[in-house]
Amino acid sequence: LQQREDVVEARAVAAEDWKKQSDAAKYKLAWRPEIVPCPNQALRDLGVVDVSAHASKGELVCITFDEASGRVGCAPVSAAHAEAAVSLPYLACVLRVLRESRREPQFSLDPKDPHDLSGPFLLKRFYPEWLGGTVVGEVLFQADYALKQLCFGDLRLPGIPSVFDGESSGGRSPRSEPAAARQWFTMRRVGITVTADGALVPHVELGVEARRLTHGPNGYIDAAFTDPNDPTARQAAAVTARFPEVVAQLPVAAQLMQLARATVLAVYLLGRGCKLNVSLLDRYRIPGVPEGSEYSIQIPTLMKDRNQSIVGSNAVDAKGLEINVHRHSRSMRGGVDLAVPGDRKVPTRAVTARLLDPRTRPVPLPLFLPAPSHSAAA
Repeated sequence: LQQREDVVEARAVAAEDWKKQSDAAKYKLAWRPEIVPCPNQALRDLGVVDVSAHASKGELVCITFDEASGRVGCAPVSAAHAEAAVSLPYLACVLRVLRESRREPQFSLDPKDPHDLSGPFLLKRFYPEWLGGTVVGEVLFQADYALKQLCFGDLRLPGIPSVFDGESSGGRSPRSEPAAARQWFTMRRVGITVTADGALVPHVELGVEARRLTHGPNGYIDAAFTDPNDPTARQAAAVTARFPEVVAQLPVAAQLMQLARATVLAVYLLGRGCKLNVSLLDRYRIPGVPEGSEYSIQIPTLMKDRNQSIVGSNAVDAKGLEINVHRHSRSMRGGVDLAVPGDRKVPTRAVTARLLDPRTRPVPLPLFLPAPSHSAAA
């Protein structure tokens, strides 16, 4: 009898896996590395020919800032200093978001019906809305989706549990409704190191927050308290503690880190009073996903059931056996919030080390207006 129940459960898991594969193809639920914007193309689009020639040889690009003149520039940097490199397409997109929306990029994945977590679809919500269909928007969504796959055990990384680990039975009674929670990426700590030759090196620590959800009059909201031992909270803490490993093993997490670094740079430069070249920024074509206007803003609901059937001899029936079914069902919402902590005040640290090749001079970055000359200011 136990063997029969195990076969039934195995078939259910196989059917679930088949549906996931079908949905992944239909709704493009897997990260596509080929959509990452080409840095060399961005340099050419911005008219930075000199640095573009270096980038075509495999060198990276960093942002420079001259405190005395207020000039923002860019310069090639070797792979040995990859920590200083920045994605210019991501930087341009974030600058446009900050200019138009006065906020950093944000994303959430919400039930189509806010009162029904078990409904068939979730909606992608981008802030601002036009991020939907851009590569930056896709990075936000795919990073969040990968987090949910880790949460449900569909992706496995060493040292990171799923929310079902340790929930096999343990004497728990079957749940009458799904356990609902949300997990989202946040910026935990940020900073900028300024080298002696003006190179800006952004530092970002990303982490994951978790909250239990409870039903309110307008839909599901954060509960007043989330037990730190709740499986979603434990899993979020594990991802946060091992985030460098997550970045190393999940390409989309590495792209989210690049986007976060570009966000910190954008906030820092605007905070220093650097003026945007609005006409160029408006003309610059933000990289989009291949499907263009066919981009789907809804995906199948992220919900997972785990049933465990245990044949025991506690009941007194014709065969002296009973089947205890333990059902563990979880529903997950999520998102990404790239708001810079500390009221957008980015801590800075000056160092005496130099990062750029002495033979290289930074060139102006056209995303920003040239700093006024001292004679003009007078």
